[in-house]
Amino acid sequence: MGLTGTPFLALLVILTVLALAGSVLLWPRLAASGFWRVVGRVAVLLLVSALVLATAGTALNRTYVFFTDWSDLFGSTSAQVVQATGGGSVGGAMAAAVKPLPNVVVAPGDTLLPAPISGTHQQVVGAQSGVTSSVQVLLPAGYSDPANAHRTYPVIVAFPGFPGTGDGLVKTFDLPGVIDRLAAAHVMAPAVVVVPEPWTPNGRDTECANGPGGTSAGDQYETWVAVDVPAWVRAHVRVDSARTSWATFGISAGAWCASAMTMLHPEQFAAALSLAGYFRVEWSNWRPYSTGDPRASRYDLVRLAATNPPPVALWVAVSRQDKYSYPPSEAILRQANPPLSITAQVSAAGGHRFSLWVPWLTDGLTWLGAHVPGFLPHA
Repeated sequence: MGLTGTPFLALLVILTVLALAGSVLLWPRLAASGFWRVVGRVAVLLLVSALVLATAGTALNRTYVFFTDWSDLFGSTSAQVVQATGGGSVGGAMAAAVKPLPNVVVAPGDTLLPAPISGTHQQVVGAQSGVTSSVQVLLPAGYSDPANAHRTYPVIVAFPGFPGTGDGLVKTFDLPGVIDRLAAAHVMAPAVVVVPEPWTPNGRDTECANGPGGTSAGDQYETWVAVDVPAWVRAHVRVDSARTSWATFGISAGAWCASAMTMLHPEQFAAALSLAGYFRVEWSNWRPYSTGDPRASRYDLVRLAATNPPPVALWVAVSRQDKYSYPPSEAILRQANPPLSITAQVSAAGGHRFSLWVPWLTDGLTWLGAHVPGFLPHA
């Protein structure tokens, strides 16, 4: 009986209903005083609670597929990983000419210092987008060292999944810590991490897309993330402006944002690290375009990869059993054309969950440090 199948969920529902009915019938007998009657009441409550939690957890897992089967749940899945590629070479994507960055004027400000500003949330008012939201800036070890006063750094713009927060992403993946350790080991260059809050206002799943309302409507999230936030960072932090020093990273819906911002804005970003992401927009609690609206076709990255591939490189990590991420990942790998370059790490088994993704971050950053010029380790 499969973990995500209907029969198992139906069995749990039946058992839960029977346990509830049985507890109602048995309770009068267990209501009297006495040690064993108290033990009986506790046992009934624990049984009913366990079945309710198991039923709810199974229903949730059936929807999101955190665990794909029993072996995945109990940690006995195969660790086999295969590599796949699509499109052209990473070097070709890095060397391609792109249009210049837009000239965006932001409010003047002093260069950020590690404390107390590093790690805190800053409000970014979008000059181009009309969107105002927060970003978290995490500065690398050595940023405040006087010896590095004139050094500029590459940037990783990181996106949490939905629902999720930037704080949760940073804590779960230990983003600055992992990057600092890899930099100390000369696997990659030390980098600034910027975590924008794209799920605004009020937890809206924007998919990092522009809505139809325009600047006055405050729904231009793609422009805010891809134009306004980088302009603010360049004005306030010592970073390298070259596109080959800018990359994105995300998980699940955040991986969609990372891939979309990179593929739609190759003038700003050269690479993306996608962990269990997808490549066609998936509207949820915000649907700015009706079905068939041609404006939504902008967010079909599989079509873009085939018909007008941008000169960027994607590193994609996905599980073959992840029903959300694997089909679109397989599609974009198959249809990608140069100068787009895709390098994929495909696990044989595993669901849609953090415990699989956290180790993938080191793999992705190692790839970034080996192939994208701005992130190459310094001697």
